[in-house]
Amino acid sequence: MPAQRFFKGPVGFVVWMAAAVVLLLPAAMLVYRATTSDELTKAEIMAQWSGNFSDVQTPAAVSGDEKDWEQVWKLNREAEPEWPEQAEYFAAFYAGSRPTGGYRAETVIEYQDNSVVRVACWVHPPEGPAIMVITYPWVTAVLSGLGERRLELVDCVP
Repeated sequence: MPAQRFFKGPVGFVVWMAAAVVLLLPAAMLVYRATTSDELTKAEIMAQWSGNFSDVQTPAAVSGDEKDWEQVWKLNREAEPEWPEQAEYFAAFYAGSRPTGGYRAETVIEYQDNSVVRVACWVHPPEGPAIMVITYPWVTAVLSGLGERRLELVDCVP
C-alpha cells in the first residue's frame, strides 16, 4: 500500500499539517472578519455649519460636548443651533485668515479604529472671482458613534 507509506513519518506529518491549514484557514478568516466588523461602531458627522467670519483669527481646533456648545457659537458669531439628538461631541475648526472671500471649510473623518477617531478640516479656495476682503473661515461639525474612543483633531489643511 503505497499511500500508507506516504502519510507516515516526517513527510506524512507535513502533508497532514498542510491539509489542516488549507481546510481550516478559510473558516478562521470568516470568524475573524465577523467578530471584528461587528465590534466597531462607525463614527459619523451628523451635521456641519460653516462661515467666513469668527472671533478666532489664528488656525485652531477645539472639541467639546453639549455643555460647551453655546460658547463655540459665540466665537462663530452665529446664532446657536439646537444640539442635535444622538450627538456626542462637536469639533470646531478655525482656518485663520484668508486674503479673499469664497473660501469654504469642511470636516472629514480621516481615520477611525477601536481607540481613536481622527477628524480633519479641509479648506477649499474660491472657485472663481472673489471679493477682496480678509476672511476667517470656520466650520463646526457634530459627531456621533464615538463611544469611548478618543477624538483627535487635525488643523485645517489649505
